[in-house]
Amino acid sequence: MELKILIKVIKKNRKKTLIIASLITIIATVGYLIRPKQYQAMFAVTVLQKGSDQSSDYQFDNYYSQEAIDTFTDSLEQWPGNPGLIQTVYKKAGININNQDPSKLIKARKLGPDYLEFRFKAKSPKNAQAIAKSLTEQLASELEKRKTNKKVWFSLDAGEPYIEEAQLPIVIFIPIAALTGLLLGATWSMLVFYWQD
Repeated sequence: MELKILIKVIKKNRKKTLIIASLITIIATVGYLIRPKQYQAMFAVTVLQKGSDQSSDYQFDNYYSQEAIDTFTDSLEQWPGNPGLIQTVYKKAGININNQDPSKLIKARKLGPDYLEFRFKAKSPKNAQAIAKSLTEQLASELEKRKTNKKVWFSLDAGEPYIEEAQLPIVIFIPIAALTGLLLGATWSMLVFYWQD
C-alpha cells in the first residue's frame, strides 16, 4: 500500500485512532501505578586470600596466590545455583520465596579474577538489604566449612548493596504507552479499511 493511502486512511479515522490510543495509554498507566514496586539490588564481593603456605619445595608467591584466588572465584560464581544455599539465605533474611525456583533468585557474575557481582530482585529496599546481609553471612559460613588448610584460606570483602527500582520511570513509560496506543489505533484503521474494501 502506498504511503499516501495509509495517511489518508489514518486521517479519515483519526478520531477513533486517538480514542484507542488514549484508552490504551490510560489502561497501561493505571496498571503501572497499581502494580507492586520491585527493586533490583546488586553488590560486589572481593575474594581475599589469607595466610601463606610454605614448604621445602617452594613458597606461595603472588602468582600462585592470584591463580588460587581466580580458581576459587570461578567456584564461588556457581554457588547461587545451589537451591539449598539460596533457600537458607532467604529464610535467614525472613523472606518467603513460595514456589519460586531458588536457583534463579540470585545471579552471580565474575567481573575479574577476584571480583564478583551478585544481583537479585526484592519487594522493598529493606528486603534487599536483608537478602544482601544474609547472603554475605551464608557465603562466609560456607567458606568456613570448606577451610581444610589452616595456613591458607579465603575470605570475602562485601560492599554495600546498590538498590534501584526495577521498572521504567513513569515519565518514560507514558510516552511508550501512548506510542504503542497510536500504533495499535493505526493498525485498527488499516484493518477496517481492508475489511470495508
